[in-house]
Amino acid sequence: MNSLFLFLDLDGVIQFKAPGKPPEPGAIQLRNLRILTGAYDLPVVITSTWRIVHPLSWFRTHINPNVVGMTPELEDTGPGTRQREVEAWLRRHAPGAEWIALDDQEALYQPNCSNLILCHPDKGLDSATLARVIEYVEERLNRLTQSGCG
Repeated sequence: MNSLFLFLDLDGVIQFKAPGKPPEPGAIQLRNLRILTGAYDLPVVITSTWRIVHPLSWFRTHINPNVVGMTPELEDTGPGTRQREVEAWLRRHAPGAEWIALDDQEALYQPNCSNLILCHPDKGLDSATLARVIEYVEERLNRLTQSGCG
């Protein structure tokens, strides 16, 4: 399995509410996610609260076939909660693995979290954000390859 995992929020990243429209997954955002996960064979872990109401199979069918899991739901709901959920998932399933998170809520991560790529909630995973993510992924994968862990 890949040594780099993508932790994915949905609202504000893949799905968002455009003015005057109901929330729905964006075609561009879904395409960009497919480009990203396909080019780098990135396993995806769902961090969105949608994980509470949808089974893993739903995410594989409707979001991306590279979805391999969902973070646990922790009782703690304070600042940095989502990062703690990511870290709990990694401890259980992929100790020591590198990770990147796509989210539109910075407060759900520790201040200055270097693993977080923040998405604009009205644009999500648009082309500009995809370019930032690709740069980050390539940097991490190069570092893993150089260290002999990739």
